[in-house]
Amino acid sequence: MIHIVIPCVLFLTITYGALVLFFTVGAVRLGQPVPRARKPRSGKTAAGVAALSESSALRGSADGMLELPRGPETSNHDGEEFEEPALPAVSVIVPMRNEESNAEATLRALAIQDYAGEWEIICVNDRSSDGTGRILREFCAADARFSLVEIPSAAPIVISPKKRALAAGFAAAKGDILMTTDADCIARPGWLRSMAGRFEADIGIVQGPKRIRGDGSLLSRYQEHEVFGLVSIEAATFALGRPMIASAPSLAYRRSLYESVGGFQGLEDTVSGDDDMLVRKMQKVPGWKVAYNPAPDACVTTSPAPTWAGMLTQRARWASNGAHYEEKGFVALLSCIYAFYWWLALSPFLAAFGLVPWWLCALTAAVKILCNGVFLAVTSRRLGHEGILRDLIWCEILHVPIVIAAVILGHLGLYRWK
Repeated sequence: MIHIVIPCVLFLTITYGALVLFFTVGAVRLGQPVPRARKPRSGKTAAGVAALSESSALRGSADGMLELPRGPETSNHDGEEFEEPALPAVSVIVPMRNEESNAEATLRALAIQDYAGEWEIICVNDRSSDGTGRILREFCAADARFSLVEIPSAAPIVISPKKRALAAGFAAAKGDILMTTDADCIARPGWLRSMAGRFEADIGIVQGPKRIRGDGSLLSRYQEHEVFGLVSIEAATFALGRPMIASAPSLAYRRSLYESVGGFQGLEDTVSGDDDMLVRKMQKVPGWKVAYNPAPDACVTTSPAPTWAGMLTQRARWASNGAHYEEKGFVALLSCIYAFYWWLALSPFLAAFGLVPWWLCALTAAVKILCNGVFLAVTSRRLGHEGILRDLIWCEILHVPIVIAAVILGHLGLYRWK
């Protein structure tokens, strides 16, 4: 039996290591040199210049080196003058269900955006039974840039209520760029400007980072570490032009691209996937590229789950999509990684009973911790989150049983939406 186990474990270990190496290559690309922006012509608005400057500062995206977006160009003898690009109209959709404690802070952060183009915030009240609806109605009545879409309390039960809420918001949107964030997320004043400024002529999807607003507790520190790992995978795979995952808190895409794939059509049978599964669907449309926006202004902060049980329920909901991806190769890859996690969990017990050698147990654990340590060391510098490695060892160990449990609970449907 040991002659079968060792090759299988080595195969899983090599697969895991190769995948993290792939991520690390993408993370390195986030730091490619920035082309020097040409001097703008005098008379431009400060907001327009700021948008152009930030767009230039965010090179190193999906195809490595992208040109500065610009309109019709007029040059002097030095070739330094150019027209400012038209700022796209942006619609931000914020679905909310029973978010009385978070809604006001989220909306106030959105109200002070410094974007110079046209923008609107569409709040979707998804059958809230607390004071969320009252807060939204009062806020929308006081600010014309905010509007409200209501999902009636008598609306039929659906598998994915968040997708329904988002689709309702998108249907009411007027902007050419659709952006999403979550009800517990706080955006910086430059969030809209930073994300919208990333849309060059051939860019269809832009992903920004998120970060946990921690309180220093072990639960908060674990979630900060785990979420940064997911953000790092997003950043790396977007930088390589092959996004593996995506997240709604700071996500933007062209309305035309969203409509060309029929929106969420075909994704209704999964409770989650309003972000990553939609992005994977839109990525198949030829002629469009993706970009990652690592700028500080593109990063939103989000609340951690308040309890370990609540966190596990949330992770189970995220994991419930695992077997529903269309790409069979991707599902097979996820299955290999899951099998590797099972080995990591069981191998110390197998080694203790003399069923497998201790060196095999130690080797696989070292590969996980070292590979992830190198990867996160690179992304922490690229994304400005140095210090994240302080909890590396214990978080990487705890991550194994949490992933195993979340996948089991997710595929058994033992979780619930709000």
